[in-house]
Amino acid sequence: MIKLLIVDDDIGICKVLQDFFEIKGYKTFIALRGQKALDLIEKEKPHLVFLDIGLPDISGLEVLQEIRKRDAAVKIIMITAYDEEDKMRDAEKNGASDYIIKPFSLEYLNEITLRKVYKQLFDDLRLKHSKLISTFEQIVFTLAKTLEKKDLYTRGHSERVSQYSVDIAKELNLSENEVIIMSQAALLHDIGKIGIKDNILNKRAPLLEEEMNEIKRHTTTGFNLLQIIKSFREHAIIIKHHHERIDGNGYPENKKNEEIPFLSKILAIADSYDAMTSDRAYRKRLLPIEAIKRLIMGKGTQFDTMLVNVFVNTLIKKQVVTPDDIKRLIYNDLIIQSLYYNQANG
Repeated sequence: MIKLLIVDDDIGICKVLQDFFEIKGYKTFIALRGQKALDLIEKEKPHLVFLDIGLPDISGLEVLQEIRKRDAAVKIIMITAYDEEDKMRDAEKNGASDYIIKPFSLEYLNEITLRKVYKQLFDDLRLKHSKLISTFEQIVFTLAKTLEKKDLYTRGHSERVSQYSVDIAKELNLSENEVIIMSQAALLHDIGKIGIKDNILNKRAPLLEEEMNEIKRHTTTGFNLLQIIKSFREHAIIIKHHHERIDGNGYPENKKNEEIPFLSKILAIADSYDAMTSDRAYRKRLLPIEAIKRLIMGKGTQFDTMLVNVFVNTLIKKQVVTPDDIKRLIYNDLIIQSLYYNQANG
């Protein structure tokens, strides 16, 4: 039920207003003094307060300030017998929603009450929704952390992938918002694996076809989980497509080239690099230079060429590898390709 609080030292006015509003269906409380009003604010949590400026124990402005300290959301309408502009300006500065001058009609009072009360209810609902979304977001990130604990070989994986993704995004001078989304999407990119059995996630032998298909479903599972939250919809799309390939041979939708979301392409490179340079149940980690070699070999087929080059540049800046390491890698690769070509055409 909607609650109103009437604060006025005139008992006659309080009773008239209480009777009027209770006929309209409101739960109404009255206070003849400021301290009583503050006690009722704490106890009853009204949606709207009618507050007289002239009270015998505490001034209406002081009561207004105290109410605001205790409840920042409640709507407060000041009541005054005179058009006191200075006091009304002070009241507005201290959080009054509106003011009315005595005498006033009850119907006018009802109209202003409806307007303020429903604004209050809307604000309350919006605040609760915001808190609910915030709580759900925290749950999602907690789920992602819980998931990593299921897989002995991927602990810390999401944090590293997030850092690599952010490095690429910053190297490209993407906007601050894009960098944040990129970071969060990377942290959540494997959340769809939450429903995969531990014996599949930690299997040492090669996966059977049906087991691999179950693993592949993690992209759409993650998408379905996240897209119901408005603040995670962009993240959901990025995660859904981070296993697509430039040549169209990825999953889940065989997208290729420009069909693949740009941030998904970044995530694909960061995820692959960390997977290659981490121990897994079925193999030991690769050295960074060997992982880079595989990224370079996948340019234009599995990975976006420009983004691979950008990522390699970030690794050089972090001194994971040196420019000479990359030159030797490319040189040796060219020699091998040349020998293979000569043998094939010899």
